[in-house]
Amino acid sequence: MRSAAVALTGAVAALVGWLVVGGYDIDAARQERLSQRSPVMVSGAAPALARYGESGDVLDGRQFSVVGLVPLADGPPPPGLPRWPEPGEAWLSPALLAADETGDLRSRYGRFAGAIGAAGLADLNEFFVYYRPVDPPATTAESWRSISAWGQSHPFAWVSSARDRPPEVFAGFVVCLAGPPAVLLAHVAGRTRRSRRPQERTSVGLARSLIETLVAATVGAATACALGRWALELGVTLPITGFRLTAGDVGGGLERFVALVVGAAVGVAVAASISDLTAHRRSAGRPLRADGPSAESAWPRRLATVAVIVAVLAATGMPLGGWVLGAAGLVLLVTAPFVARRGAVAFGRRLGASAGGHEHLAAAARWLRTGSAPVAGFAALLGLVLVGSTVVLCTVTRTGAEEARALHLRATVGDRIIQITSSDLAAGRARLVERLGAERVLGVTTRDRRVVLTGACAALAQLGSAATCPSAPTPINRITSRPSEFGRALVTLGIVTARSAETPVPAGEPDGLRALLVLNPDGASGYRAIARAAFALVALPEVSLPGQEWLGAVRKSHDDAGWVRLLAMIGIVIVLVAGALDAAVSFTRHRRSVDAAAESRRTTLAVSAWAMLPALVIACGTVTAVAYGAALALRGQYGSGEIPATMLNSALPLTIVAAAAGSLLCAAMSRPACPCPGRSPGGNGRMRRRTSSTVAGPDSQADTQAPSAGCGSPAG
Repeated sequence: MRSAAVALTGAVAALVGWLVVGGYDIDAARQERLSQRSPVMVSGAAPALARYGESGDVLDGRQFSVVGLVPLADGPPPPGLPRWPEPGEAWLSPALLAADETGDLRSRYGRFAGAIGAAGLADLNEFFVYYRPVDPPATTAESWRSISAWGQSHPFAWVSSARDRPPEVFAGFVVCLAGPPAVLLAHVAGRTRRSRRPQERTSVGLARSLIETLVAATVGAATACALGRWALELGVTLPITGFRLTAGDVGGGLERFVALVVGAAVGVAVAASISDLTAHRRSAGRPLRADGPSAESAWPRRLATVAVIVAVLAATGMPLGGWVLGAAGLVLLVTAPFVARRGAVAFGRRLGASAGGHEHLAAAARWLRTGSAPVAGFAALLGLVLVGSTVVLCTVTRTGAEEARALHLRATVGDRIIQITSSDLAAGRARLVERLGAERVLGVTTRDRRVVLTGACAALAQLGSAATCPSAPTPINRITSRPSEFGRALVTLGIVTARSAETPVPAGEPDGLRALLVLNPDGASGYRAIARAAFALVALPEVSLPGQEWLGAVRKSHDDAGWVRLLAMIGIVIVLVAGALDAAVSFTRHRRSVDAAAESRRTTLAVSAWAMLPALVIACGTVTAVAYGAALALRGQYGSGEIPATMLNSALPLTIVAAAAGSLLCAAMSRPACPCPGRSPGGNGRMRRRTSSTVAGPDSQADTQAPSAGCGSPAG
């Protein structure tokens, strides 16, 4: 058991180190590639190499860069391209091609010429496009700039990198999530000493134990690093950031691999051997209290009660300060282990009172009353993982006013209204209107500090029945008495209102054109056709649905929530395994009285099941209730945020499975006493003797039963 716990701890520590190092490596590699592809603006008398402009597009809520290029002289193309694009040609990143399930993106920006090479991408998961418009942009277009070379010390703020996170955020999240399970595993490894005999506490015995621990930790760390290295050959997406990490991004080679293995193994071996190195300072037998922590302070329960009241008030929507809510959550998290342990002790008392003549129930009750200290540690670390991940999930999925409005717009307006913007929109407006039809295009302009709509009479007629074509700016409610689907969509968007919005005359060119609104009756296929027309006829357009900029943030938060759920489930499983091992270790250390009550491994299994299953379930139930309370309090305060019911509900079944596995492990490690001839029948064939590890109490006789020498059990 010790070797397994040490190896698992080494694997977790090495995996955490590998992820943290990989996160910094991919960030450095990304910054280098972003710098290499960033253009250098023309300054002084330097000749212009090309004209350059950047816009953005969206796929499934994920915004990415679309870069327009017009070469002006012979020179190197941007990194990742073998040549300059021809007029009407486009190059797309491999990740974008893989996500293009309909094939629309291959033709949206022009003729598909090929995939962008890895040298021109921040990482292999980046969405990115290079294209060249059919017609060269006007020399006065503000969004097109002249460049002289590629490569800057400070990379551009790319649209596709707008939501990138620094590596410190990723490293902190991984360490905080995997740290508690690793600490518990190291604690379990330290408690599972193979022998407590005096000869094993000599310098030679301690050295041998340290070497064995180091070997087990090295095996676990090397296995984890080898799996990580194999994953690098295939490419692995890092959590939270979504960056694609490959072998080419990780520096150091074999030296880095060896350093990670050695560092993780030595750290785990030292942590697991501390208890062995300090064992001589502790007494060999520590008296057990017969009735549990009865003298424990009542303050944890009182503080927990006050915190529960605060959480209930917060869940009902009563406005509370952030520090009040945070303090209540911290109190619940700190007091949960004490509450869980007292619950296990109370269950042990009830079980002992109702045990009757069942020795296995009495033995289980004794462990619950005297050996349930692992319950508190298990509850503390499971609480950190469950409550911490729940708070993170509620926070990242919280929608503010703008996000909520964007979601409402998407649900009500959908893709019936398409918005097209560009710095050179006026130049391409006529061509776009000719392609799409005057009856489908409305212009959004500014006039006298007011936002007004412009359009042909046929387009105005689309806004509702009984529409008239005004000869002067007119409130919208005087144009149409019964708005159509498009008219209601414009009202929902806030572009027009029933009382104050105005529509100027259709004749004449608008001054201050801000955007074009295209009425789309054809759904998703119509959106794709409009986007292709915009990129073909307008220089550097941005085609978006209503509220798209906020929907991108919602999509990013949902992606983050998915990673948090995955990592939280991994952390829960590790804590459950370590908690079951810790409980099994505690159970086997007190097993002399258990073995005295057990005639077979089957009886030992019954004892351990009655002891471990209630204890771990009580601990899990306590911290799950705290996590639910934290989620409801945050949702009540902020009005939104996900309650991870699936993740929280899965903790209890997984705890039952872990407790069952721990009980089987205890049964496999047990040495039940055998009946010996000539022994007292009243003692089940075993002699009674009092040991130094018990005290008088209601169950002291059962506590003092121990197998005698010569019956297949070790003496002492």
